[in-house]
Amino acid sequence: MGTEWGPYAFESKTVEYSGKLSADIVRPKDDKTYPGVIMVHGGSWGGRHREDMTRTAELLASNGFVVMNISYRFAPEHRYPAQIEDVSAAVAWLKQHAAEVKVDTNKLAGWGYSAGGHIITQWAMLEGEKTKTPALTAIVSGGAPYDLSWYPFSPIITHLLDGFRDQRLKEYKEASPVNHVGPWAPAMFMYHGETDRLVEAVQSSHMQNLLRDQGVDAQLHLVSFWGHINTFLFAQDAVFEGMNFLKKKLQ
Repeated sequence: MGTEWGPYAFESKTVEYSGKLSADIVRPKDDKTYPGVIMVHGGSWGGRHREDMTRTAELLASNGFVVMNISYRFAPEHRYPAQIEDVSAAVAWLKQHAAEVKVDTNKLAGWGYSAGGHIITQWAMLEGEKTKTPALTAIVSGGAPYDLSWYPFSPIITHLLDGFRDQRLKEYKEASPVNHVGPWAPAMFMYHGETDRLVEAVQSSHMQNLLRDQGVDAQLHLVSFWGHINTFLFAQDAVFEGMNFLKKKLQ
């Protein structure tokens, strides 16, 4: 990741935050207090591992953030909203252990890719909807679906919501962040591969428009030529832009 690595040496430890769920706390190797980031990996809500996000977590820690890189329960064994509940548990753990991990809980952000972007964004929108205030200061989200009802026959979403769209339209709409956008939404930096065939880039541009209609700062970085996986693996410029977005909002 080149010159974007920050000046801070970092350390990592694994904690249990809810039942048997684990998370890695990655933070600068000193005794100062820093803004926090809840990080959520992708994997179609049903696979992969938080290690996918380790390098990004380390990048953020080297730039002055405390990152909680979480695991969460998978569909179809655990259907929606289990994943959202797990984010709630992670945020609660971080707040309860703020003094221990030296995180400023008044400056919290989210970061996710693909299903992870959906999960952290949906959690923040629902929390904001309940309290009418932003649950997070900012979110960085890459390649995420924000309106699940655009996919009538997705086998991936079927695992999450237990049916195709027209069988479960109410559930599809409820589980979509676009339907919970309001002035309480966090500032968002989204990035998306222009040729993404799994989650089309129009998902992010539509979300950006909805957020801006509410007066929320919403930025979108489109990654030329690349699709869903290559954007995750290689779009370093987008990751750096997202990190700098968080710096402006939280540091």
